[in-house]
Amino acid sequence: MKVLLITGPSGSGKTSLGKRVAENKEWTYISEDSVWGDLFPNHESRTEEMSKKVIEESLKRILDKKTNVVFEFLVYTKPPKIIGIYKRLLKKNKVRSELVVLKPIPQAILDRKNIRLRKDDQNNELNKKNIEHQLNCLDSKIIPKKCIISDSTSNLEEIYQKYIKKLVE
Repeated sequence: MKVLLITGPSGSGKTSLGKRVAENKEWTYISEDSVWGDLFPNHESRTEEMSKKVIEESLKRILDKKTNVVFEFLVYTKPPKIIGIYKRLLKKNKVRSELVVLKPIPQAILDRKNIRLRKDDQNNELNKKNIEHQLNCLDSKIIPKKCIISDSTSNLEEIYQKYIKKLVE
């Protein structure tokens, strides 16, 4: 069993890339957002206690799969402790993991958000602020440079072929 951890700002392509990976035989896609929604529907604010429950449930879902899993999640804090938490928990359970950090330029993220047209993507000023915060959280020495994909011009399939295929096939 292997887990591919994908993180990056909202709109960076985590979901699309995760679903692309799951097209491969023996790979399953799980989103931390789905876990949040299942455990805490209709909650806008997130507490540390809620986060702990989401991490526990996410790990349970990953381990229950008994197959390779691509797991995507957001980083909201600096330093990005959540990355280390997931890596340590997986290692403790003897599960190999790889980390991919999507870090395109802010304008590329805004362009993607404008294309997908989700309700929460409509406020461009708020989007800019959130993108800046989430990218800032990813500026950390604990993230190995080899894990960061800063490609802002390639499409999803090109990113998969250039950076991800070797990790999952």
